[in-house]
Amino acid sequence: SNMDYINLLPALPDAWETGHVYGLLARGNFEVDVEWKNGCIAEAVITSNNGGEAVIQCDNIFLAEVVDEDGNEVTVTNMADNRIAFDTIEGMSYTISKIPETEEL
Repeated sequence: SNMDYINLLPALPDAWETGHVYGLLARGNFEVDVEWKNGCIAEAVITSNNGGEAVIQCDNIFLAEVVDEDGNEVTVTNMADNRIAFDTIEGMSYTISKIPETEEL
């Protein structure tokens, strides 16, 4: 995290085509789990330890699906093509998935 947002996989090495990281702590006291396949994010889970706004950046994230841990769709604000924001509740996890590899027009 930097500049008040969480940047998902900003510099993934080519050699790490498929993998995952769990339990990364980001600014704002968010815990981040990320799984990727073929060099693209398959799913990211953001756990809010304090509540508040989460701002997330990655390619095409504005086209992603965001749901809370109960499966409810989360309302997001598009900050830019590659950055979204959404309100979180302390202790709740949010899953970001279905991020397309290329922008769908």
